[in-house]
Amino acid sequence: MKGLESSDYESIREMVVEWKKEGLTSAQLGSIYQHYNHIKRLGGE
Repeated sequence: MKGLESSDYESIREMVVEWKKEGLTSAQLGSIYQHYNHIKRLGGE
């Protein structure tokens, strides 16, 4: 990926490993992210 350092890749990998341990799928994470962005646009944090 353009502009990412090797430490960025390691951080992303660690997050994905933790998500998998929690049983979260990429589809669930995408849904969570969409909801977060929607709430943020409405002025919530």
